[in-house]
Amino acid sequence: MALWLFGLIFSNAQEAPDELQSNLILPSFSRPGGFYDNPFHLVLSAAPLKSSVIFTSDGTLPTLKNGQRGQTGRPVSLVINETTIIQAVTLDGAGNISRPVTQTYLFPESILEQKRPDDLPESLDMDMDPELLKFDDVGKQVLKSFRRIPSVSLVLTHENLFGPQGIYLNPKESGKAWERPCSFEWISPKGKNRQVNCGVEIQGASSRHFSSKHGFQLKFKSQYGAKKFKAGIFPGSKVKKFDSLVLRNPTHDSWVVASPQLRKNARYVNDAWAAETQRLMGQFSPQHRWVHLFLNGFYWGIYAITERPDEHFASSYWGGGDHQYDVFNANRLRSGSRDQRTRLTQLIGHQEIHTPEIYREVKKLLDVEAFIDYVLLNLYANNIDWIDKNYWFIGKKSEKPQFQFVNWDAEILFWEKWESLKNLEERTALDYNILRDQKIPADTQAVGFFLTRLSKNDDFRRLFGDRAHFHLKKGGILSSENAGDRYRSLLNDVEHLLDAEAVRWGDAYEKEALGMDTLEWEHLTSAQGWLFREFFPKRSEKLKEQLKEGRLYPTLEAPILAFEEALEGRLSFTAKNPNQKGEIFFSRMGQDPANPDVPEGIERFDGKLVTILRPTKIWARVLLDSEWSPLETLEVQ
Repeated sequence: MALWLFGLIFSNAQEAPDELQSNLILPSFSRPGGFYDNPFHLVLSAAPLKSSVIFTSDGTLPTLKNGQRGQTGRPVSLVINETTIIQAVTLDGAGNISRPVTQTYLFPESILEQKRPDDLPESLDMDMDPELLKFDDVGKQVLKSFRRIPSVSLVLTHENLFGPQGIYLNPKESGKAWERPCSFEWISPKGKNRQVNCGVEIQGASSRHFSSKHGFQLKFKSQYGAKKFKAGIFPGSKVKKFDSLVLRNPTHDSWVVASPQLRKNARYVNDAWAAETQRLMGQFSPQHRWVHLFLNGFYWGIYAITERPDEHFASSYWGGGDHQYDVFNANRLRSGSRDQRTRLTQLIGHQEIHTPEIYREVKKLLDVEAFIDYVLLNLYANNIDWIDKNYWFIGKKSEKPQFQFVNWDAEILFWEKWESLKNLEERTALDYNILRDQKIPADTQAVGFFLTRLSKNDDFRRLFGDRAHFHLKKGGILSSENAGDRYRSLLNDVEHLLDAEAVRWGDAYEKEALGMDTLEWEHLTSAQGWLFREFFPKRSEKLKEQLKEGRLYPTLEAPILAFEEALEGRLSFTAKNPNQKGEIFFSRMGQDPANPDVPEGIERFDGKLVTILRPTKIWARVLLDSEWSPLETLEVQ
């Protein structure tokens, strides 16, 4: 068995030699890496004619002193009949060798029998669960899942991965000293594979010690191989080049987390929902997709491969160079300067924040609309691992940086039970109100500080109410239908992968493996369960009530605008006031009735049908005394 072979071969791992030549032609493999059901012949060849191939199949790197060398000018033929990792270099006539090329050949049936080799530490959880595999359908579903989505194979020397100084056995270590060279293979079900050499380190914060399944950050640099990884790995995304990627285990929303409470609330898709929601709101958020991960040929479960919202991410979407952005992970500076963020913080903390003059200056530095959308999605989902952490903050280096908060690590959402002193009334995420959390007024530099201070400004509160109405109303991104349907769609994407995850990690902290065939999973995900029966149908209205209490939503409801039959070929609309009092004011020219700078062109609705001479956008609000309702719009075409 190949897994038994890996257990013997890792003891002679060697680092890449100094004589590597990046300009040499790389060795050629007759078969791409991936899944194979039957033995086959693999041919390795090198060019030009005076070159030869040096290869290994034991997990060590091929060098002038290590590996098997083929004859000059002759290909090498190998029989591959089990899970095998082949690493090869080209040796030219002058004694120089190329960068290594790695291909991982996986035989699915053997993966189901995976066990930890005896020479690896007992602390490594590597076994597939034999109890779950006793059910015939489970094994079949696992094998099917390997061909449903892409797989990633990471190959490092044994010492760099599982040795005493390896990254996996030292997950709390971080920084440049703990970055290791590795091979990264993108294995696609459609056959569009990619292999590059890159750097890798452990990714995460509390997940480093709160889970036995660690995340990874991949760094593409010229010192390892290609400066960028070039592939269209996120369907529909314009970004095809990457300086870094993250392999995320959704730790706090998974079966591989030390907390029993979190394990039994795990659905695997919370962070994906938050990222997709922020993107659909019209803001930027990292793309993601599910992959199977293999470490040195061992199956490691499902991971979400995702963009890292750093300076490379910013330049990919907003243009310019990486150096043109100030980037923070929470309050930690990752790239650029603190100067503009410090200026923004000082302005927001200014005692005159309620005045138009200070607010105008704030809007140059902060994308206020994007900030409100970011707050809304986290309030809606009741993200309790948030406010002062779990975000990225990105702005341009200019007089108008337009800083934006980018959602990250949003895993503890949509909870039915939360055992915490903050929740003495045992409210669910449907009723819990983060706006009452003391972390918000106590915050001095992050989301809570921004929200508390900006809420003192009338224009900000009006815009907050407008964005809340826009997203929470019927058809909005946070409406009960759309928010719930989006979550169901994400569950559908992951459920056909979870047999593999359950067999690999379902018993990491439980005597009886967690999985989809449990009462917990049925309660968490079924149409009759709390999430789809209670939370999604009611959360939009509940959040609106909480925003009203926090003075972030008007007491008035927005007017209802609707088309009417055209009269004599003319366009027309009507309006209805859902409130008991107040009057509707509107503009036929896309102007805000609440804006005091545009009094001309603002009309009062008198209850009659309004005809329009040309296609336009109607903007309307209800006014009662000095209070305006949220803005409602209607495209008249």
